[in-house]
Amino acid sequence: AGTVFNQLVIWHMLGPINDEARIKPRCRISGHSGVIFSVFYLESKGLLASASDDRSLRVWNVGDLKRTENPVQCSLVLYGHQSRVWSVKLLDDCIISIGEDSACIVWNYSGDIVHCFRGHKGHSIRAMAVHETNGWVVTGGADFGIRLWKIDGNKSDGSCLLQLNFSAASRQGTPKAVTLVDACCLLIMTDTGGLYTYDLACKHWKFVLEDADYQSYSLLKVVKLTNNCVICAIG
Repeated sequence: AGTVFNQLVIWHMLGPINDEARIKPRCRISGHSGVIFSVFYLESKGLLASASDDRSLRVWNVGDLKRTENPVQCSLVLYGHQSRVWSVKLLDDCIISIGEDSACIVWNYSGDIVHCFRGHKGHSIRAMAVHETNGWVVTGGADFGIRLWKIDGNKSDGSCLLQLNFSAASRQGTPKAVTLVDACCLLIMTDTGGLYTYDLACKHWKFVLEDADYQSYSLLKVVKLTNNCVICAIG
């Protein structure tokens, strides 16, 4: 987890308990000089990434978190965003981040910027989803826009692969969370508590529900079962 005290904290689920019956942290990782907004762990590489208020991304070599404690090393410090960095994801071949500066940046593991996608009209990007097999990244911005980019494409000037017409009068709020069910279906959660689906094949939006209890932070996770049923968790 990332904290407002500029640290990352790692726990074991069955770790030792302190006097207050709380699990003691396995370790605390320092390095950022601002609030940490997002963390992402890529188990296959043993890497943990963090995105911060200090405009940086950091990649930490933490190893297999299911094993006993390993020494933690910072392997990359990445500066490229001009403002706060909201979220980061680690893929097998690249790192993707989004920020308050309306940029979606693709990095390689040498720390170089491969692409810098801009197309959200100067507004913050707060939501991101990735389909690694197809090489897509979907971004949702405070400009009401949702854009789909090709990660290995060469368009960094706002010419995204697909611009989804989300800001119609019948749809209220800005995207706060996006996730891909599969290569054909996208789910959107807005800051008004609205949940929508988008069919990428038919290019059709569908309203699912709206709940005012989810107006602030939006958490959206989805699992598609083998029988094609979809389970969606919101918070």
